[in-house]
Amino acid sequence: MWLAVEARADEPLVDLRLMRLRGVWTANAASLLSGFALMGGGVLFPLLVQLPASTGFGFGGSATQAAMLQLPSAVGMSAAGVAAGVLDRRVGARRVLLAGGVLAGAGLGFVSVAHDAMWQLYAGGTVRGWGWGWPTRPWPISSSRRCPRRTRGWPPG
Repeated sequence: MWLAVEARADEPLVDLRLMRLRGVWTANAASLLSGFALMGGGVLFPLLVQLPASTGFGFGGSATQAAMLQLPSAVGMSAAGVAAGVLDRRVGARRVLLAGGVLAGAGLGFVSVAHDAMWQLYAGGTVRGWGWGWPTRPWPISSSRRCPRRTRGWPPG
């Protein structure tokens, strides 16, 4: 329903014609998929920490321990976001996005096979944090570059 209203509006909140541009819809699709992975890891990692050890795969940790598990990922994400700006200018957005996806996938993949000790969760979380941080700059920049000048501020939000 929202799409129909926006398509007919004289001054839409979101110009849906921009979604036809390859650089815009691909950046939004990648952002959506990354968001699912980010939320999945953000929910599942703390659950794994807090599940009772008697389940055979939980650590019986506290809420504080589960929250501390997110710290390396958050620090990595922040540092990678800063580094992404430099990398974007040097090697291009496509390579930075690809490297970020590979890192995030490697971090999640590592934890999917190695989750017997807390250090493994910390290591995988740190790598996935770096992976999720790298695309934070290239996504909005690459989508804006493909838009007409009068609409440059719309795709990133």
